[in-house]
Amino acid sequence: MKKALTRMVVFLIVIACVWTVTVADSADNTNVYSRIVVFPLYAEEILLSLVSPDRIIYVGHAFFDNADSYSPTMSLTKGIHGAMWQNTDEEEIISLHPDLIILPGELANDYEEIFPELYDSGIPVVFVPYPENINDIRNNITIIGQAVCETEKADQLIRHMNDALKKYETVEIDSSIKILYYDHWQEAFSIVTQTLDVQNLYETEDYVELNDDEIAAWDPDIIMYNPACVDTDGTLLGFSDQYSLINENEIISNPALANTSAVKNEQVYPICLHESHFVTDNIRDLAILLQHYDMAINKEDEKNGTVNTSQERAVSGSTSDQNEFESLSQENTVLKSIQDQLHNIKISMGLSSLQKSINSTVYVLITVTNTGNNALTYPIYVADEQMMPIEGFDQTVLAAGETYQWEGMWTVTQEQIDIGRIAFLLVMEGIGKDGTTPEKGAIRFSKSILY
Repeated sequence: MKKALTRMVVFLIVIACVWTVTVADSADNTNVYSRIVVFPLYAEEILLSLVSPDRIIYVGHAFFDNADSYSPTMSLTKGIHGAMWQNTDEEEIISLHPDLIILPGELANDYEEIFPELYDSGIPVVFVPYPENINDIRNNITIIGQAVCETEKADQLIRHMNDALKKYETVEIDSSIKILYYDHWQEAFSIVTQTLDVQNLYETEDYVELNDDEIAAWDPDIIMYNPACVDTDGTLLGFSDQYSLINENEIISNPALANTSAVKNEQVYPICLHESHFVTDNIRDLAILLQHYDMAINKEDEKNGTVNTSQERAVSGSTSDQNEFESLSQENTVLKSIQDQLHNIKISMGLSSLQKSINSTVYVLITVTNTGNNALTYPIYVADEQMMPIEGFDQTVLAAGETYQWEGMWTVTQEQIDIGRIAFLLVMEGIGKDGTTPEKGAIRFSKSILY
């Protein structure tokens, strides 16, 4: 009887918070939950977009430096206790005096059996179901927002997610491209491919036994894999035993997959999947990849990696004539240095196809490599032909052999449609000998528009 009464108290408290703004602690004081335990990573990512880390006392993983590939909220959990729910010490959690516990929905029916001490403690519990589609993620944001009494922030987060998704509603993607996610667990990747309405060879499966002969027969155009077990510094995460250790080398060196289109065309990519609102990053990345897939496979790729991109060098602000540039540079050591360094810059640009109408957008991929033996001494950035810097391409100084990439959507002007090319400037900027006047050199690079 005691356990039944406890369960009733637990769910009544949860319902009280879910449908009101605050939880009454006493007759004359109200506080939101401030000592939260959250186990599912998808719930943690949502929660940390709604509340500050100091309201969380326990998470469903240990903390690791450089683990952005595991979760974008990892860095926010530094100093917070944590372990996977399978390895959790109930007494430790109770000793932290939590006032709310968030668990995966799959544990709802077995909560008493799995966590008997937490069950008997009477601490309020919210079970958040594993999402199977975008609407489930929206619902989870709402559930968590109500549970922690942050409904306005939850509504705003949903609006931001919807705004991000709208960018890809009208994107034209070749539905014949066959994509395979090389992992046992398929649910998260299915959310991405369903949203983009593209062909996922494992679409109908939740868990699969990877059969390389079967995969070879399917002949995927693109193979993706999850690098979640590896830190950004290259070391394995401590919880890697919970995952299948799959990496790019394992795929491309697999003899059974050697003749697949994906391996032959070097179309094997990592994707750090998210089951929260961060799934919009996955959708963006896959959309960009698919938009320039035809460019990467079927167009005139040069062996050095430059994709049919013309380059012209000039000094901006002084002249666009190469001979005059060289004459000026003999008298100006900064311009001479810029000229020399620009000769070591290799640029490639890929464009997706375009519907022939004004203000249409294309995906652009710009790759800049310093092929010289020394680091650049001046920063570079990409600008439009009016010398306006492109948003998102940070000024950077490349080390010897270093590559920098920018990718994003670009609105094509009528003038560009008329001439049939899109052009940008790669600008290198230094300070002249007077110590104040900027000196600029530029590479103009362009590519024909594809229809």
